[in-house]
Amino acid sequence: MLTPVVFTEEWVPDNLVARRDKLLKLRAVVEDESKRSAYVFGSRGLGKTLTCRVLLAAYPPDRTLYVPCERSIEDSVEYALLQKGFRIRRDRVAEFLPKHFTVVVFDDWNKLYNYRRSMDFLFFIHRFNVERRLAVIVVAPWSFKEFEEICPPDVMSRYQFTPVSFGPYSTDELIEIYRQRVERAFRDYEEEALKFIAHKVRRLGSDVRIGLRMLQFAWGICGRDKLTYEAVESAWRMEKKRYWRDEVLLGLEPHAALLLYLIAKHASGGESPVYSSKLLDSYRTFCQERGVKPLYEALLRYYMRKLEGMGYINREAVSLGKHGLQSKITLLFDEPHLIVEAGEEINWAEIL
Repeated sequence: MLTPVVFTEEWVPDNLVARRDKLLKLRAVVEDESKRSAYVFGSRGLGKTLTCRVLLAAYPPDRTLYVPCERSIEDSVEYALLQKGFRIRRDRVAEFLPKHFTVVVFDDWNKLYNYRRSMDFLFFIHRFNVERRLAVIVVAPWSFKEFEEICPPDVMSRYQFTPVSFGPYSTDELIEIYRQRVERAFRDYEEEALKFIAHKVRRLGSDVRIGLRMLQFAWGICGRDKLTYEAVESAWRMEKKRYWRDEVLLGLEPHAALLLYLIAKHASGGESPVYSSKLLDSYRTFCQERGVKPLYEALLRYYMRKLEGMGYINREAVSLGKHGLQSKITLLFDEPHLIVEAGEEINWAEIL
């Protein structure tokens, strides 16, 4: 049974049921000749790409260019231009874009290998954009501060990017997002089914893609007749282990993922919170058993700060007398066994 397109990331609705404020802000930037540049940022699955696609749909198709970034900026732009029917010499692309397009979106900028070369490309686009006809939008998960740190001053000063931040959806927003799609695929649906999906997605950082995969699973269970609470419950059981393995653990730096897995393992064994000294001992033992060289403690503490910043753990500094100052680490999810089960399917010796 084919999955309805409305349950894929490629589907673009006629109207946004959420993120309208972000869309209006981007439109204002694009139409303001004194700006014409925006940096869109936020975690995965928060509507950045969809909002940009809806923005592009408001302009004539031959005046917009969507560039999914991958590997080098030259490869990415060449592929996007070929999709539009243009075959342009690489040394003429920076000159070509301002002459032929009104808006260009560079999505997943973080996936490019050579940031310096990519920034040089932006610099040359600006040189040829003398009439300020081209609006440039860069999309990435980094914060605006992190983007400023990697963006050379000469590029930053020329573009003066307007930051547009995408935070987590509310539960009500998620319900309406999924309702918009469900009404186009199912003949009927239970309201509790939508609430169940929205609640689970909200707890996992509001990544809309999680709910879309649940709806794909549910479609396979009940077809187009009626979306039921029982179907989405079954879909959630299928999705949640895949999510922790593929989206979280394999999406993190390998040693950061290992720390999260070990924290979950301690929590599932009744040790929550776990002290940092015990966690580091577990980490070193785990690495040694697999013939992997452990990282220095300073780097491991950096990874723990990153995990805390991403909302996976909480750290509290405590004094243990002669044992000195340590961190008391608490996993912020009430089903640690899911992370453990997902981690047990990973070949750690291969990825570390």
